[in-house]
Amino acid sequence: MILPRLLWWSMVVLGADGAGAAPAASEPICCVPPPRIWLEQQVEAWQRERLERLTAPYGWLSLVGLHWLEGPGPWRIGRDQGEIALGRGPEQIGILRREETEEGAVFRLEGSEGEQRLAVDARGEPEDFLDLEGGVRLAVIRRGGRYALRVWDANAPLRLGFSGLEYFPASWDWVIEGRFVPYDPPRMLPVADVLGLETPRRNPGRVEFTVGDRRYTLEALQEQPGEDLFFVFADRTNGRETYGGGRFLYARPPDASGRVLLDFNRAYAPPCAFTPYSTCPLPPPENRLDLAVRAGEKLYRGGAGPVSGP
Repeated sequence: MILPRLLWWSMVVLGADGAGAAPAASEPICCVPPPRIWLEQQVEAWQRERLERLTAPYGWLSLVGLHWLEGPGPWRIGRDQGEIALGRGPEQIGILRREETEEGAVFRLEGSEGEQRLAVDARGEPEDFLDLEGGVRLAVIRRGGRYALRVWDANAPLRLGFSGLEYFPASWDWVIEGRFVPYDPPRMLPVADVLGLETPRRNPGRVEFTVGDRRYTLEALQEQPGEDLFFVFADRTNGRETYGGGRFLYARPPDASGRVLLDFNRAYAPPCAFTPYSTCPLPPPENRLDLAVRAGEKLYRGGAGPVSGP
């Protein structure tokens, strides 16, 4: 019964990613790639996309600064002078001012080319970006009620000298069907981050799955109903074979029968594995697996963020 199972896996794994199309049910079995080869092809395509995102001009490898905006301001910003010295970009960039609104703080940078708005969205992520000469980009983020100026540099040494990612061999053993157990209503799960801040995250349910003869569970995070499930998990490989601060994994929402496919071949390291200027969530206690998940992305040996093993 390889074909029906492969078809279901292909529909769930590929989902809306556009990485490929599931074979039609009418196709003869001879024309469906052998399962191991098919899995390797799909995982390799995902790995290429992962590398492209990571090494993009303003991806995580380009992150070079995080300056906390304490107090009312204003802040003078420049390359080597002012309250915020970036160490890069133009000699004088401008003055950053804070304005309080009903939606929260909005920042405006007054520079030689006029005024630039720098606001954040409801999740605390940037709504606006300011690109400067030399490949430098600025934006404001919010974490736990605090604001910070985030700085990227497309010419960052880490990005230009990046040595690549390593992975465990793709294996069907780590493509696991789980059962989604919903919470009605969804809960808010406190999730700590590397800054020591704790943020309530929407927790619609947990996924129960079996490896060998043992049952495990992972609490799922989901910003909005219908979106992919997000897992921040730790396992027994952390700090030795994989990043010490845990790994991330996405899965398609459960089907009508409550099935969820956990493809640990697509588990990957958070940004903190590469730069100390990111603000990564840490695995909640419920997601610390007493299991060595030898699948997915390995520890990056070229440099790491500030988090040690659990």
